[in-house]
Amino acid sequence: MIAVRPARPGEEFVIEDVIRRSILASYAHFLPKKVFRRIMDADRPGVEARENGPDFAIAELDGTPAGAMLLTGDYVDHLWTHPDFMGRGVGSALLAHAEARAAQAGHPRLTLNCFERNKQALAFYHARGYATERTYTASEDIVAGERVCFMAKQIDPDPAASR
Repeated sequence: MIAVRPARPGEEFVIEDVIRRSILASYAHFLPKKVFRRIMDADRPGVEARENGPDFAIAELDGTPAGAMLLTGDYVDHLWTHPDFMGRGVGSALLAHAEARAAQAGHPRLTLNCFERNKQALAFYHARGYATERTYTASEDIVAGERVCFMAKQIDPDPAASR
């Protein structure tokens, strides 16, 4: 069974491990080596975990950390699934959790970015109702020049959020 819960203090190492393993299992297969190296050399997994750890949600499969997600308002800033748990509903559970939280906050849609080269992730998001609104070239130093899809899905805001 998959359960999604808030990250607990001190779980930054869990989040970092999920991000790092997910990057190694996915980004290494579609990003150019120089871009992949910049991400890893900058310790992107560790930085994200340390800077945002308490704000992450963690998905557990039968009590084992299997994924991590960071939601900022109506934007899924990060969604990572540990490679040992890919294809078992962890990403779907995290995305459903994000949609529910965004709806509770009164947001009419949920947005995210996905590398255009990440065909597996694009297919995942499209299958769950996300549409690419635009594609742009990243300017952030670490991934500069990479094409990114800005995606969105309409959600029904929780009527209680407007009270």
